[in-house]
Amino acid sequence: MEDKTYLFIVNPVSGNGKGRKMVDKIHKAMAKTKKVYRLELTKGKGYAKRLALAATEDVVVAVGGDGTINEVVNGIIKSDKVLGVVPSGTGNDFIRNLDIPKEPEKALERILNGEEIAINVGKAFEHYFVNIASVGLDAEIANEANRLKKFFNGTTAYVVAFIKALLSFNSISISIKNGKGSFKQETTLMALCNGKSYGGGMKIAPLADMGDDLLDICIVKKINKLKLLLVFPTIFTGKHTKFKEVQIIKEPYISLRIEDPVIINLDGEIYPITKEDFEVLEFKISKFKLKVLC
Repeated sequence: MEDKTYLFIVNPVSGNGKGRKMVDKIHKAMAKTKKVYRLELTKGKGYAKRLALAATEDVVVAVGGDGTINEVVNGIIKSDKVLGVVPSGTGNDFIRNLDIPKEPEKALERILNGEEIAINVGKAFEHYFVNIASVGLDAEIANEANRLKKFFNGTTAYVVAFIKALLSFNSISISIKNGKGSFKQETTLMALCNGKSYGGGMKIAPLADMGDDLLDICIVKKINKLKLLLVFPTIFTGKHTKFKEVQIIKEPYISLRIEDPVIINLDGEIYPITKEDFEVLEFKISKFKLKVLC
């Protein structure tokens, strides 16, 4: 890695300000290495992607949470650039899949001296996701949790958001098409998983593998709210899969037809979708591989 150049894309508001605190640490660490680098601060939604798209450096480092990583990945996925991650978000679920240290200093060490691996990336309509896409109750929760992260840590924000969403959410009817055929399902939530966990450690797809060229698709069928209260805590240990209302299938491609407006969650980034936007929503493993330092 001696000849590599580095771009650090820092989300200063990630983790309630943790990102901004990383700036001096990065400068000090990189000064010791004598390596060529550049550091840029994001200035709102979409800025990290624009910086990544324009990057001329070899390694593009996302300093932030899963949303920042998602933007950087969407900027570099079609290039030969390598992703590095210094976690400073609230959920930090992406790093759990690759054993990237949550301590920023150790994560920096991996970027400078770690191994380069190639992993799968998911694609949802024109967007890419590196961890999990979802629709239904959990997308509603993610939307509310993003707002609550200003007041709570990652896991607490998701739990509070779950309670609020539970009170108002009803199941949605989804027409599903995969390699084995088509079927219609009244669904509480559906998570299309490249990685194992989201929501600050909820193991929604405990057997997901970022290198198997498949999405682990977790479908929670229509379920009454009292039963859902029993199921929800078990997601943190991955034992929700034992309930009859929970089904996991593995597919490289799946399409959904949804009649009503919904929210799509891609790595914590929220996309409101109407029928006029997309008649059919397609989710698949991308043909592009992502190179990551870990």
